[in-house]
Amino acid sequence: MVSEKMNSKFFFIQLFLVLNEFNRNFLQSKSVLFFLQKIF
Repeated sequence: MVSEKMNSKFFFIQLFLVLNEFNRNFLQSKSVLFFLQKIF
């Protein structure tokens, strides 16, 4: 069975990958770094 923590981590990774693709296509790669800095 997968724990909640692993589920949320997986979800976050998926979300990051989607945002990364979005930024690559729509904006610049630097946007991802800026986004990560805002989160952490």
